[in-house]
Amino acid sequence: MTGAAARRPVLLVLASTYPRWTGDPEPGFVHELSKRLADDFRVIVLGPHAPDAKPREMLEGVEVVRYRYAPERWETLVNDGGIVTNLKLQRWKLLLVPGFVLMQAWCAWRLCRREKVDVVHAHWLVPQGLIAAGLGRPFLVTSHGADLYALRSGPMQALKRLVLRQAQAATVVSRAMRDAVAALGADVSKVSVVPMGVDMAGRFVPDAAVQRSRSELLFVGRLVEKKGLRYLLDALPAVLRERPDVTLSIAGFGPDEERLKAQVHELGLQDAVRFLGAVAQRICPRCTGARRCLSRPL
Repeated sequence: MTGAAARRPVLLVLASTYPRWTGDPEPGFVHELSKRLADDFRVIVLGPHAPDAKPREMLEGVEVVRYRYAPERWETLVNDGGIVTNLKLQRWKLLLVPGFVLMQAWCAWRLCRREKVDVVHAHWLVPQGLIAAGLGRPFLVTSHGADLYALRSGPMQALKRLVLRQAQAATVVSRAMRDAVAALGADVSKVSVVPMGVDMAGRFVPDAAVQRSRSELLFVGRLVEKKGLRYLLDALPAVLRERPDVTLSIAGFGPDEERLKAQVHELGLQDAVRFLGAVAQRICPRCTGARRCLSRPL
């Protein structure tokens, strides 16, 4: 077989959220999607650098390139809450945005030419979708929610329509988001609904020998406003009046943690709620299922 015949097509993935290292509790959904494409593509992920992260490394068959956008100690726009939340909490981080966008665009352009990229997958309409639209490669864009529902000024809405018009295909993670694309005035004929899947075969496999709790609620996610955990806590006293044995376990971390813990105390829910903190995404080797891992004290 010749080298040309053996060459796998090169897929460049543009993202702002990506694990900084193995076992990082930051959301890993882009990595999970990328590594499943590694059998058919040479997958290169371009994401932002963060303190203590490697500039380049191989993670489970995925080539990860992390671009610099500020002095290392200031590269804090993304992690511990997400870009939108971090900008709300610390307005000075708006100064990081131009470098964040321009450096990703520059590094993507260089990778396209140096690595002979065939196709691009941009996660988020803005800025990654906008960057992909300027690379001269066919691209797919995936919207995960905040990029579609936030940044609703006229110019930003126009940029989103531009990205969707230029993309060869687009995916959203819910039917409601497809309706939001239609309300945006964009063509939905090339928009597919592809929910973020859960690996029920290899990662989240309940142990048949362990009895499932009938009274435990589980929340898994970042502790940020958009996840709506405060509404669950507000509703919990009503639940406890009907089912006094119910407990709530909260797996996750984020900037709202102290405020949510204060809410638990204000509602008198200390005996019903426990905060597990960040839970590693890898399965504990001593456990046969995620249910048992989450039950271990952290």
